[in-house]
Amino acid sequence: MLLSIGLIILSGLLLGCGNIVLIMAVISIVITAPLGALGMDATMHKYISNDKIE
Repeated sequence: MLLSIGLIILSGLLLGCGNIVLIMAVISIVITAPLGALGMDATMHKYISNDKIE
């Protein structure tokens, strides 16, 4: 929803390149989301343990 509000503002009021901004936002999410998931999967055993604190 916030992305659509930003697109309306950019395309209508300030800039004429709202579609380019939308495409770049989607591409950045598509690229960084799997990288973050892989990073969390690779480092979860280092930071999370099953030991109980007594």
